[in-house]
Amino acid sequence: MAPSDQPPRLRLGHSPDPDDVFMWWPLFERDGQPPPLDTGRFRFDPVLADIETLNHRSQQGDLEITAISCAQYPHVKDRYALTACGSSMGDRYGPKLVSGRPMEPDELRRGDLVIAVPGERTSAFAATSLWLGPGSFRYRVVDFDQIVGRPDHPRGAAHLRAGRAASRRRRRALVVVGPPAAVAAGGQRDPPRS
Repeated sequence: MAPSDQPPRLRLGHSPDPDDVFMWWPLFERDGQPPPLDTGRFRFDPVLADIETLNHRSQQGDLEITAISCAQYPHVKDRYALTACGSSMGDRYGPKLVSGRPMEPDELRRGDLVIAVPGERTSAFAATSLWLGPGSFRYRVVDFDQIVGRPDHPRGAAHLRAGRAASRRRRRALVVVGPPAAVAAGGQRDPPRS
């Protein structure tokens, strides 16, 4: 094939989270095999990065297709269009605020607790700001894959999208403190559990 006959290659940025991988893997070639889904004249190259890195990269517009946080979209709407699929938020699904013990919202607003967040333009941070009040809580930006298991985690709360999977993997009991995903997505909050 002459270079001009090569299929167009599009770089698709997504996080290594299982939900992102599951959404996009049918578009990628693996082990020299064609993608499971017929991609027509296009070929896709995966670019794996944490969501905050992808948020920053979207500012430059250097990827043809990328996952970003819902909270990032207003900042890049001139560069990217939303796809009809691929959301990692919905009813009872999305970022969760978790802790090693039950906590009340007022306790999360105290100055001696720090909430680990995966980035300031992530949906997790936006949802927590809406839920607790902008500027009403202390936080520290921590790489997503480093949030659970940090030495300072038991004293505070952390964001985690796949809370149940991570708690099994780390063999720690994590308590869902609040339903920020519903706040950010504009959906219904989880009903109170009895």
